[in-house]
Amino acid sequence: MLKNKNVVLFFALMFFSTISSSALVSVNDAIHGVDSATYDERTGLTWLDLTATKGVSYDAVLANMSIGGAYEGWRYATVDEVTSLWDSAGGNGVYEDPSDGGAIAQYSGITETLIWLIGYTRAQQHVGFYGSYFEYWMYGLTGEVVSGTSSLRVAELYGNTRQHVDVTRLDLSYDPSFFGEFNGASWLVKGGNIPEPSTISLIVLGFIGILFLRNETSSCSC
Repeated sequence: MLKNKNVVLFFALMFFSTISSSALVSVNDAIHGVDSATYDERTGLTWLDLTATKGVSYDAVLANMSIGGAYEGWRYATVDEVTSLWDSAGGNGVYEDPSDGGAIAQYSGITETLIWLIGYTRAQQHVGFYGSYFEYWMYGLTGEVVSGTSSLRVAELYGNTRQHVDVTRLDLSYDPSFFGEFNGASWLVKGGNIPEPSTISLIVLGFIGILFLRNETSSCSC
């Protein structure tokens, strides 16, 4: 029985070492539901999915940050915090080049990593000579105001599944007083809180517990 217990302990340790080595972990949010946020173990910040604010105006997001609102406890992220998330997803730390219109291209797969965690604001499928592939945009408002204006800085990430290229832009801005349709989202973050474990973590922990109980029962019957 000791051997079986050691096997269970081995897999438990393997599971937790995988969790601890992973920089980005999907977690639950009390308001937005299962796997609706991402915890960055490297920075201690928790990020709300972009899909939770897609199409919601800046003023509407702010109004719902009060107690009882849909975004209670969340705040707008700074540009540096957004780029720290990109770093944790595998970025190279270089995201802005004024000589190239503010856009930087890199091949680190950060877009494909993040779309599965926090979603995207726009997607487009292409079918043609190169086969079928997708383009993804992650366009989100930050809490930083462009100097001398009323516009907010925008952090945008673009990628496609054919070239596997990531294009980052930090030179974009958006004026919240513009009353047209808003198709972007907001980079919302909170830090210093212990995140609620994700569904898969709870399932694996439950499975490990069942194995322990079965081993205990077997050892008692011997």
